[in-house]
Amino acid sequence: MKRKDLRRLNAFTFVELLVVIAIIGMLIALLLPAVQAAREAARRMQCTNQLKQITLAVHNFHGTHDRFPAPFADPMAIASEMGRVGFMQIILPQLEQVALYEALVGTKHFVGHGNAAIYGWNYWERSASKTVVPALLCPSDSGASSRNSDDWTFTNYRGSRGDLAGNDTEDYGVYPSYNGSTLDPTGDFSTTRQHLNMPRSWLRVGSRPASFTTITSGTSNTVAFSEGTIFTNQESNRYKENVASDVPAHFNRPPQECLNTKGSGGMFRAGQPTWPENHWGGRRAWDNFPGATQFYTLLPPNSPSCASGWQYVWMTASSYHTGGVGVSFHDGSVRFVTDTINVTNLHRHYPMGSMPQTPGDNPLNMPTDQDGVFSYGVWAELGAVNSGASVALP
Repeated sequence: MKRKDLRRLNAFTFVELLVVIAIIGMLIALLLPAVQAAREAARRMQCTNQLKQITLAVHNFHGTHDRFPAPFADPMAIASEMGRVGFMQIILPQLEQVALYEALVGTKHFVGHGNAAIYGWNYWERSASKTVVPALLCPSDSGASSRNSDDWTFTNYRGSRGDLAGNDTEDYGVYPSYNGSTLDPTGDFSTTRQHLNMPRSWLRVGSRPASFTTITSGTSNTVAFSEGTIFTNQESNRYKENVASDVPAHFNRPPQECLNTKGSGGMFRAGQPTWPENHWGGRRAWDNFPGATQFYTLLPPNSPSCASGWQYVWMTASSYHTGGVGVSFHDGSVRFVTDTINVTNLHRHYPMGSMPQTPGDNPLNMPTDQDGVFSYGVWAELGAVNSGASVALP
């Protein structure tokens, strides 16, 4: 046989080459989902570890101060003549961010302009407020590392407020007043002022902060934090990126009204108005505004969030993991809670026009309507510090 003929026999035909390419393509198609799943598993593990670290930071704070940090009017913030200080700022030293804490809260930084008469000073007036803290960002959320024009510090973690939505503010008289040029440090911080009762939550206003003794349901059965997607902007109609507006979010309204804003494909229902500003859903890590750093164990995870004003908001737990969210408990454990966790009685609510006999606009200690005490289900009871039900994750 000629040498030329031997070379021809050793070469690939065009058909054989196509077969090889097809096989390689099939292998890539089979391997790619596995690679993506492995990467997401690693991201989810990192989010889980960060949830645990934030919960342990709260434990360490409690070990020092014998109480939990307050989401509003924390005594440490009041002492520094600070306004709009949220609990994420207060636990910064326990997250190994002492320098950032000192820049934001540790010293008096009163600024005599703007709405100083109400707030004393606003944390966003300090350049340190724009500092990114990687421990507060879940890598599964692609928007976690992005920044908007306001340049806020973001967070993917929210503290549990239980299942009863009361008034989310306290009388601003707890702050030192400002007469236009000097401070009057005589602001009333007494318990006779309107206070944020939130009887089902471990996050309570500074005049009546909670502690481990508040958790009568058991630390292993009481939610501390959940994951939360960072909202993108006020233009989005996706309920993981925005909040439905004009939906009453209060203990004397049925939560079903909020759930009814859910449309298909991760979108709000057609025609549902959304909030015109983008301060919600993790976009203000340092704020005391509950729509940014807190949530309710009321609607199932990855459900819509709703608001009827800055004071009244039903934020839900949310993530970009498949089928649920990471949740930490007060014993320091972290578990995965599915979207199908038991939720019930969303049509029930405290009777309209009837207010509890407690200071301020706050609910009673248990969900109650004209038929008596009831439960919103397993998810709600896990979020309540004083649940009377024997509940555990299925």
